[in-house]
Amino acid sequence: MVSHVLALSDDELGDPPCPGLVPVKPGAALAVAPVVDRKRKRNDVDVALLESQVRQRLRHIVDSSCICSRKSKTKPGARNCFVPFREKSLFQAVLACRLELRKMNKEDSDRKAFHILGQRDPLTDPAADEQKPPKGLRFFRQQVCFGGLAKLLGLGSGRARRLRSAALKREDCPLDGRLAKTRPHGKIGLASYKRGLIFDFLTKIYLKHSEPAPECNSASKQPEEKVLQFRRACRRGKRPRREQKKDRSEWNPDAAELRMLPPGTYKDYLRLFHSDHPDTSVSFKLFTRVWEESFSHLRIRQAGSQATCTTCLKHKAIMKRLSSNQAALMGQAQLWGAHMKKQFSDREVYWNHRAISRLGCDAAGLPSLTLIVDSMDHAKWSVPRTAVMAAKQFNSVVRPHLECCTVICHGHLLCIAFAEHHIIKGADFTCELLCFVFHMLTQAGLDLRTYEVCVQSDNCSKETKNNSVCRLLSYLTSRRAIRCARMHHCMTGHSHEDIDAFFSLLASFLATKHELHCPQQFMAALDEYLSNDSVRPLEKQRSVLKVEAVRDWIL
Repeated sequence: MVSHVLALSDDELGDPPCPGLVPVKPGAALAVAPVVDRKRKRNDVDVALLESQVRQRLRHIVDSSCICSRKSKTKPGARNCFVPFREKSLFQAVLACRLELRKMNKEDSDRKAFHILGQRDPLTDPAADEQKPPKGLRFFRQQVCFGGLAKLLGLGSGRARRLRSAALKREDCPLDGRLAKTRPHGKIGLASYKRGLIFDFLTKIYLKHSEPAPECNSASKQPEEKVLQFRRACRRGKRPRREQKKDRSEWNPDAAELRMLPPGTYKDYLRLFHSDHPDTSVSFKLFTRVWEESFSHLRIRQAGSQATCTTCLKHKAIMKRLSSNQAALMGQAQLWGAHMKKQFSDREVYWNHRAISRLGCDAAGLPSLTLIVDSMDHAKWSVPRTAVMAAKQFNSVVRPHLECCTVICHGHLLCIAFAEHHIIKGADFTCELLCFVFHMLTQAGLDLRTYEVCVQSDNCSKETKNNSVCRLLSYLTSRRAIRCARMHHCMTGHSHEDIDAFFSLLASFLATKHELHCPQQFMAALDEYLSNDSVRPLEKQRSVLKVEAVRDWIL
């Protein structure tokens, strides 16, 4: 940022002139002098200005004499280490190296200078015609003293000695003390050990139990109803400024980076930690502090409309009652931990088949296809969706809901099917949708006769976990339409998978569409959402269809 100072005459400034301003003759034109802000960052500095400054400084250093030549003036044959670098090619090479160090951050610059001072960098290689490397330091195949090399690199004496000492001792590059985090005084070793255990535990639950499911705020505000907030003035008599308050209900794609844990509290996960480490006592304050410092992107999902696991609720309720009995509390925590490991092993089976489907074939070379089927909460599909329905006169109006079902064929296809409220959504609807997906895959060039089909779903018997879908897959296998078929269902209350994360993002996008009056407009909004390449990038084939009728699948 460059500001300007206006230099005014004595008549305009008055007598005596204001300090800090330069007086000029009356009638003279106003002079504009640029003033550079010293607090701006290095990235904002003009590249040409930086190169000019570094070039001038390096030219001044090269034209001077090094330390070893000044110390040996009385000795005959004293040499100046800077003389070879006055040549144009070597000067440009040293200038490029110094500019590279200037553009790096402090840590990377220290590491680069550490390798040069330790003679581990390609810039310090000796000439090819030399039989053995000479004594002293080498830089661009030229012998140079330690002080001269530090000046050529633009290093201070203390910084250069610190890096050179670590290089001679065969140690790693030392970290600048200003960049290292200070540790509290006291029992540092015990606290570090506990922090390590907490970090390992949080890493384990991050890999095993977390899901990329961002939260969705369905109660979004209208764009024309922006909330205005007045900021109080610093002094009286000044008009308050009006600023626009940020609307946090809008759809934010960056929220997809969050990882969500199953519903619970911090104390529940602390008890789970104590079940894995019964001999280590960790306070709630230390546990939450490590969580906030190292895993701020790992959050606990709020309990929604989905059913909660009965076993988890039973163990949590018992642990709340056994707060005074540590032995019984530890026993219940271990039982809950065993239950969590069991549900994770079930989900690992689905993740394995999902990876094989994306790769195309398993280790034996046999092709496999994994698809997951689930339905979205119909409360988010009320028709019509408009701001007029917020009026008091429409409080008693019961709006119809659309039924939405999605099939994700990992690595191949993404299909969203929705129907109006009068269409019966059951096993026949699922069979119809599966046959449509198989038909689209066949048209895309897949020979399903050689594929193993794995169908993953929740425990809803109305949709997938029923005899109709099982008989359909058996019929396709017997008719050689597919090689074989599998049906996988996770434990009740632990069936929240990647398709639910997709539903959350889709609901967040639909929340930004405030005027959807008919199913055709819903279909247009879905087409707009799926046109984004960042949405399920592995499934190149996308389809949105409206189901008008469902046949009776009698098998």
